[in-house]
Amino acid sequence: MTRARQGMILCIPEGSPKDITRLPEFYNSTYEYLKSLGITEI
Repeated sequence: MTRARQGMILCIPEGSPKDITRLPEFYNSTYEYLKSLGITEI
């Protein structure tokens, strides 16, 4: 997470089905929650 004077960027990785420690299921719910709050994807 990075913070700037005029905004903030959150990076939610896509994950990798080939790596069990970075499965997409771990990140999808966080991504969907942030989108439901109205955060814009760039």
